[in-house]
Amino acid sequence: MREDLHYPPGGNECFTLELAGKSWCDGSYRIERQHTRTWVIEQILSGRGTVIVDGVRLEAKAGDAYLIPAESSHCYYADPKDPWVKIFMNVRGQLPDTLFAAYGLTGQVVFEQSGAGPLFERFYKDLCLYGSSPQFAEEAAVTLHRICIALRRRIEQPLPPEAVRMREHLEQNLHRLVPVAELAGLIYRSSDYASRLFRNTYGATPYAYLLRRKMELACRLLESSALPVKEIAARLGYEDAQYFSGLFRRMMGIPPLRWRKGERPQPPCPDTRSKAAEQDR
Repeated sequence: MREDLHYPPGGNECFTLELAGKSWCDGSYRIERQHTRTWVIEQILSGRGTVIVDGVRLEAKAGDAYLIPAESSHCYYADPKDPWVKIFMNVRGQLPDTLFAAYGLTGQVVFEQSGAGPLFERFYKDLCLYGSSPQFAEEAAVTLHRICIALRRRIEQPLPPEAVRMREHLEQNLHRLVPVAELAGLIYRSSDYASRLFRNTYGATPYAYLLRRKMELACRLLESSALPVKEIAARLGYEDAQYFSGLFRRMMGIPPLRWRKGERPQPPCPDTRSKAAEQDR
């Protein structure tokens, strides 16, 4: 776990950049807060993880941005097997309150394939060079405005219809294995094109996406039913229950029966960061 944390000077009731920087997460990365005045906006460069805001659980992956509202109860953590690398801004004040509301961003947490990556990358580069300057907050405010424009544009610009069609087909066929050639046939494209389009849109290959959704469904069945593991495996298209159990363990960190008992591989809060940084982040 490594983080480059910056505490830019300045700030006022209109706009304060409390904390900003870049995180190279590992399986221990986990942040929890209760009802602070701070907004958290982050761009994921690689990896995946989970964001929970006021009890709503969402997945966030490479290419996505997420916006955690002020005064919310929230928790977010990286996938231990594919942890995040991300750039973040923690902001508060009248300006972010107004910007996020004016651009209609307050009702959404995760922005799939946000299109704001280059803005965050440029912001981080400037942060490293000029973040100690009292004037940097003004530039950060302008950047935040541009990020809001990019996120609004993403809302108004729907995902590629071919990618959406493939994703819908996967969602409708969680009970079996779906080859890429089948997805390609749906949109009358080559397998290479179909796989590339899906990955560019959703940040994962069709196989990885389908596998993750199968494991999520397996978790729900283990929690809410008394079905034996063999039956759950069969419902997800795995004839070999032992193979399914091994796959589940690799994906979720524990065997299916331990998951059913309520055990969860909870990573601890990171201990590599100062207490002050933990409070700000």
